[in-house]
Amino acid sequence: MSAPRLWVILGDVPQTAMCIPSIDSVVPKDKDTWTGRFKVHIGPISFDMVGTVTLLEKVPDDHRLSLGVEVDDSRTGGLHGAITVSLGAFGTGSLLIVQIDVQFSGRIDALGQPFVEQKAREALEQFAENLGQRAAQAF
Repeated sequence: MSAPRLWVILGDVPQTAMCIPSIDSVVPKDKDTWTGRFKVHIGPISFDMVGTVTLLEKVPDDHRLSLGVEVDDSRTGGLHGAITVSLGAFGTGSLLIVQIDVQFSGRIDALGQPFVEQKAREALEQFAENLGQRAAQAF
């Protein structure tokens, strides 16, 4: 699928967020901020958390958007950081580039890097598959 067509899906932050496998809901707070609830299992521990996503930058001409992510939970810890998603042409389709820079705290951080990295890889692969399916249904 071409980058401009896929951008229509990516540019809709709540719709894109629902492609992330652990997201249960996305509710708007204002035009550039959303609250999301997610459940995830990392190793032996299950987390049910609420966080905020803020649109930091949206550059339609470059097919790029950046999001700030804040999750704080006194029981389990949290994460803070940014996610940048961009699209480029790749043959007759598109290349999806996702850059994630987050820091973990609390019990999530205590689980250790290998567990968290493996879960992030799995979630990213599932996100790409879900996004592709959503885009195919939209066009």
